[in-house]
Amino acid sequence: MDLDDPLSPERQRELVVLRERLEDRLFDHVAVEIPVGRQDPLNEQYTAIQNTSAFDDESEYPDGPAPIRSETVQIGFRVANALGLNSVHAVDSRLEPPDIDANWAIEEDPDSVPYPLLDAEEAVKSKQEMIRNSTYLDALREQNQVSQLRQHQTLNIAAALSSSDGDGYTSSTQIGYWYERNARIFENLARITAPNEETLFVVGASHVIPIKQLAQAAPATCPRSPMPLLSQ
Repeated sequence: MDLDDPLSPERQRELVVLRERLEDRLFDHVAVEIPVGRQDPLNEQYTAIQNTSAFDDESEYPDGPAPIRSETVQIGFRVANALGLNSVHAVDSRLEPPDIDANWAIEEDPDSVPYPLLDAEEAVKSKQEMIRNSTYLDALREQNQVSQLRQHQTLNIAAALSSSDGDGYTSSTQIGYWYERNARIFENLARITAPNEETLFVVGASHVIPIKQLAQAAPATCPRSPMPLLSQ
């Protein structure tokens, strides 16, 4: 996305406000969208940034799997550091993409099909504009609205359906790939979260509905919306 710089003084002040909202929950763990195989370098990066608090200084920022401008650092690392946590958990698990001949993007023109179809390009532009003209707190409130989360889900399913070849179950393969990745993420979250513990998961919005569906179906798991913390 074409967005303004989160390292700017104004955005850094907004991130401090966001961190203060989230740390009030006293989470037991913070998990981020980094592959599990990169846990060790993520630990090293997090430990190094704890010692410098270099959340806005690229010259002081340590190398590692999480870029300084990412939500992993600007939200996940910040909250974990404020809570005094010793580590941030990498929970993503990306599989090798299926060997299928498909374009992993929506191909149809929304005006050319006889059913409602979101215009993915326009949706991205609209989101960029919303984020540029909002505080991070307001932007996160908007992105975590149920209607917005459903839009992400719709775009992902539509992307798969638009690639169907009619014979090889290409759409099913793509949807299965996406859900298996999210199922693996959920399994990793379950592994790090003991009974009566709470984990803050910093993740892209398109993952929320699939992972929440799994969490709601799993015994002894209670997924919670961030909206109360963002809106208090």
